[in-house]
Amino acid sequence: MKLFRNGLALLLALFCATSVWASETPQTSEYTLSQLTQEFNSLEKQEITLVGTVISTCKSGCKLWLANGTYHEGDPYILVRAKDDAFKFDTKADGTVALKGFAVGQWIDGCADRAKTGEEAKEEHAADGKTCAGPAVTQTAAAEGTKTLGEITFFATGVEYRK
Repeated sequence: MKLFRNGLALLLALFCATSVWASETPQTSEYTLSQLTQEFNSLEKQEITLVGTVISTCKSGCKLWLANGTYHEGDPYILVRAKDDAFKFDTKADGTVALKGFAVGQWIDGCADRAKTGEEAKEEHAADGKTCAGPAVTQTAAAEGTKTLGEITFFATGVEYRK
């Protein structure tokens, strides 16, 4: 009976420790590529789980490309890299994958892309009702309509292959 109580106490202690650890582990929400692009302004650089279909991997496993469901030419896709090259992707991976990590966007400043000085760009866009923030890309410029999202790269910190 004493052995049963000790075993039960150990089991209870392990359960409590696991419950505390699980509640302290930050939970990330799962997003598809479509959801990520729609909510990108609020999700950029936030830890999330991106779920999609592997459409290709490089031969060395350093990166992969992910899409929503079956990929057809012209469909949106995203480049995924392992953060700090911490691991390699399975080069034979296909099907669904869940990637924990964060997305970073390459923003294109509509004023700076013409290689003009800030003043020249301001004058040119003043005619169509938009003002430029100069050569620097800022969130204010995005709100004014002079900055657009060029492409998104996802940096994975973990990967789960699903079938």
